[in-house]
Amino acid sequence: EASNSIAQRGPDAKGTKIYTNCWLEHRRLSIIDTSSDSNQPMVNGSYSLSFNGEIYNYHDLREELIGKGKIFKTQGDTEVLLLGLIDQGIDFLKKINGFFAFAFYNSVSNELMLGRDRYGIKPLYYSVNADEVIFGSGLGTITPFLSEKKIDHDSLSLYLSLSYVPFPRTILEGV
Repeated sequence: EASNSIAQRGPDAKGTKIYTNCWLEHRRLSIIDTSSDSNQPMVNGSYSLSFNGEIYNYHDLREELIGKGKIFKTQGDTEVLLLGLIDQGIDFLKKINGFFAFAFYNSVSNELMLGRDRYGIKPLYYSVNADEVIFGSGLGTITPFLSEKKIDHDSLSLYLSLSYVPFPRTILEGV
C-alpha cells in the first residue's frame, strides 16, 4: 500500500480513491475540522482532492464561495480548496494565503492538477514518463513506483558544493 510510505504524515485517517486512470492516497493529521467528513481524498462529483497544508484565509474564501451558492459539508480548509478549484480552476490559487501541496483530479476529463504554495513550503515530487505521472510528498513516497532510479550527477555535484539540491532539481534523474 502506497500510503504506508507516508504514514508518519498523518495518523488520524487514511483514504484511497482509485479511478481507471488515477490513484490517490492520503494520510490525515486532523487539525482544523476533525470530523470524518473532512477525510481525504475528498470527493465532490467527478472531482477528487488530496491536500496537505493549511489555508490561513479559508474562512474568507469559504464565505466568498457561499455567496456564489456553494454548499459546504465541512468546516475545514480542504473543502474550501476543493470547491474553489471546481468553481474557479487554477485562478483560485491566487487567492490562497497559506502553505500547501495538493493533487486535484477530474475523472470526467481525466485531468490531474498538481500544485503547491508559491514558496514551496510543502514538498511535492513528481516524475513524468510516456505512460504515467507519479507524485507524492517525498522521494520515498514515489521511488518504489519508479521504473528507473538513477542519480542525477549534476544534482549530486550541486549537493557536494552547496550541501543541498536546489529547486527544481532532485538527486534522482527525471524527478
